[in-house]
Amino acid sequence: MQVMINKKAMSLSILLFVIMTLLLSATSLFVVGTKLNKFSANLQASRSIEGVYAEEQKSEFYLQEVLDSFEIENNNAEETKADFIRKFSSSLKNYKTFMNQSSQVEEQLVDRNLVVRADGVEFNLFLVFERDLSESGKSNIKAVYSVKKLFFKKFNISSP
Repeated sequence: MQVMINKKAMSLSILLFVIMTLLLSATSLFVVGTKLNKFSANLQASRSIEGVYAEEQKSEFYLQEVLDSFEIENNNAEETKADFIRKFSSSLKNYKTFMNQSSQVEEQLVDRNLVVRADGVEFNLFLVFERDLSESGKSNIKAVYSVKKLFFKKFNISSP
């Protein structure tokens, strides 16, 4: 009696091995792909927050430039405040194109945010910086950074 061996037939163990290998590979690719998306989102959020800090430093620089661009005299408190507001707002117009927060600064350029001291004027500002966390701008998630800044302008000392 002769036993016929079918060489074309595959054993069940080899079939299961191939299916399990494909399943494991697909699962691995899926897990790696989802982790890369999360990593990319974290990296994008870090860039946006860095951009907010850079915007704050740029605004602070230009506000200091505005303060350095004019002189004020030591008069009575109300005249000094009025003089400061007039000169600051006229100097700020030159820097509007460089600063995104110029409208916030103009809104806060009022008497209650100014303090006249013996050696100069303090100007208190509360600025809000915002940036989208997605490059496309379609995200509802924003990085918001609020900061309270105190600027100081010394009086012009004229010698007799």
